Order: sequence, then C-alpha cells, then structure tokens
Amino acid sequence: MPATKTTIGDNGVVTDLDTAQAGSSGFSPYKLPNIKAKTSAVTLTPAEAGVITVSGSTALTLVMPKADECPGAIFAIRTLSNHAHALTGSQEAEGTRVFALLASGSSQTKGSKLTFPVGGLAGATTGGGPSVALMSDGKNFLVIGASGSVVISGT
Repeated sequence: MPATKTTIGDNGVVTDLDTAQAGSSGFSPYKLPNIKAKTSAVTLTPAEAGVITVSGSTALTLVMPKADECPGAIFAIRTLSNHAHALTGSQEAEGTRVFALLASGSSQTKGSKLTFPVGGLAGATTGGGPSVALMSDGKNFLVIGASGSVVISGT
C-alpha cells in the first residue's frame, strides 16, 4: 500500500500519494488545479484527470488513457462547440469495451466509443453543451454522471 499524506490548502483537501502512483496528488487522489481546454484531437494522460473542455471548428476525438493506469481518476469532459465530439479507448486492446453506463434507459451500456451528439443538450447556446463524468475503476471508465445526451457504441 502506498504512503499517503492529506493536507488542506488553497486547493481544498489534497492527498499526496507515493510517486509510483499515476497522478501523484489530488482530491483523493487527483487534484483539479485548473480546467484544461482541448481544441485538437489528442491522447489524454492520467495526469490530465479533472475538468476538460472540448471545442473546435469540427468534431474532435480524444483518446482516453488506459483505465488500469489511472484507477480512481475522474475525467469531467464538457463540450463547448456544437459538433459530435467523441472519446475512444483506442489505447486498450482491440475489442475492449472501455465505457460502461450504469444508468437504465440506454440502448447500449458498454462500448469502445462515447459520442456527444450534435445538439445533445436541449436549449444549449454558446458556452455549453453536453458533458460527461467518467471514473476509472482500473478496468473501465464508468459513466458516473452526464448532462445532455451521450451515445456509447462499438465493441
């Protein structure tokens, strides 16, 4: 078990973990020092856990880090432009269903791609669109919350 130290400061309650852990400090265990803006297709790293905004002149695809590299990490991703932005788990082995939706009422609850449909947040104007909160359980990214609609697809 890694050594931890918890302190309270300007960033709230912060837990520092053994340096062998991904994302070595944070809000039990990851801190959210700022909002990260993504305006081009990128591969995310465990250190980028936190709030991420996505916008671009066309739809962007963000590749999630491997779930087993960031257990406990929470990624809150919000779209700012009205495009069908997507998240994939293409770093995982082919055929791995990376995203798991725990809520009922969805046509597919596991898949390798998560898409924010165009117009996915009714009444959204500039500055906000659908969002999703994902938490790594060490194997998958669990959808722990969403605003607007998100679509999970792929195998």
